[in-house]
Amino acid sequence: MHLNLRGGMTVESYQRQEVEGAKHCIDAARAHGVRRVSYLSGSGRATPELAYHFPVRVKQAVEAALASSGIPWTVFRATHFMESLPQFVRDGRATVLGNQPQLLHYVAAQDYAAMVSRALELRAAENRPLHIWGPVGMTMYAAVARYVAVRHPGMRVGKLPLPIARLMARFTGNAELAFACQLFSAFAAIGEGGDPGEANRLLGAPSTTLDGWLAEPRP
Repeated sequence: MHLNLRGGMTVESYQRQEVEGAKHCIDAARAHGVRRVSYLSGSGRATPELAYHFPVRVKQAVEAALASSGIPWTVFRATHFMESLPQFVRDGRATVLGNQPQLLHYVAAQDYAAMVSRALELRAAENRPLHIWGPVGMTMYAAVARYVAVRHPGMRVGKLPLPIARLMARFTGNAELAFACQLFSAFAAIGEGGDPGEANRLLGAPSTTLDGWLAEPRP
C-alpha cells in the first residue's frame, strides 16, 4: 500500500485528511494483512524549530504513526515534483510566492514511481526513510522560469512578496491565497534535507532532468 494523501485549502483540512486519513489506512492495512505500507512524505529538514510550519508537523505525525504501526514501512522523503510546475501559471501569468532561495532537485513522477515500485520488492528498503532527489538542483524561480520559457513562450514570471500576499489574502478573504502563503513560507524555510545517496544506491538514481521532462510530449 502506498499513501499519498493531501488535505484541502486549510491547515485543519490538511491535518485531518493527511494525518487522520493515514491512520485509518494504517488500521485497514493491519486488519487486512498488508505486508508493507509506504508513504510520500517530504524532503525538507525536520529540525525542531521548523515544526512551526504545518507541513513539517503533518509529515512527522504520519511518519511516527507508520513507525509505531507494527507493519513494515518505507517513507519516501521526496523533493518537489516537476509535475507541480504548471500550477504556478494562473490566469495568463506565472507567479512565485516569496523569495524561495532554497536549492531544489526537482524529480519527475515517472522516476519516483519506478523507485517506489522497486522499493516495495526489497527487504533492504523496509523500515527506513529514503530521500528522493532529481538529478539537477535549481531554485523554485529558476524551475518555473524554465517551464514557462518552454511551455508558455513570452510569458513573464513574477515574484509576489509573502507580506504583500498575506495582506491581499486578508483584505480579499481569499482562503486559497492565505493557505498558499503558509505553504510557501514553509518552502522558503525548510528546503531539502538528508542524503539521496542511499535511495539512489538501492533503487537507481532518477535520471530525468527538467529539460528532458519538458521535451516529452504532454496531453
